Amino acid sequence: MAVEAFQQGPWVGDGDQSQHDPSSQYRWEAAFALGRLRRGTREKNTLRLLNAFFSDLSIGEAVMRAMIDVYFGTYTAATSSLEAFHEILAYLTSSDDESS
Repeated sequence: MAVEAFQQGPWVGDGDQSQHDPSSQYRWEAAFALGRLRRGTREKNTLRLLNAFFSDLSIGEAVMRAMIDVYFGTYTAATSSLEAFHEILAYLTSSDDESS
């Protein structure tokens, strides 16, 4: 169910959320699972998928945590800073053939 929640794409208003995931639990779990499964890989497709959900206020915190896990491999005060998040966003906009 958690993976299905992400595969559906961004939610449309309150209707989708109240029908399928009223407490945002499945989307939180999907973000957590992606972060843990892809931890430290810096895999751009996973980061792009997560980034598409960052503006969803009900799961934005979980998405940011998952992106930090994927990019840095660990969650610390340094990796959870605004500067660290900007580093992730810069990485996402960089050329795909650049190596990190």
